[in-house]
Amino acid sequence: MPLEVTTSALVGPVADTLAARIEARRAALVVAATHGRGGLARAWLGSVADKVVRSACVPVLLHRPREEER
Repeated sequence: MPLEVTTSALVGPVADTLAARIEARRAALVVAATHGRGGLARAWLGSVADKVVRSACVPVLLHRPREEER
């Protein structure tokens, strides 16, 4: 079974726009990078990854780069 991978550049409120694209494309999986912020930083800045994980109707795989990759 061939695997279809697509990329997109979207414009709009990030979490809401991603959720709409996930639904429209009928994605099977979402893979995204994350800053890996926690605690106060997430509360202050918000977390797009957190919003996507909570709202997506499909599995979401998050990757947090190691310190030397940032």
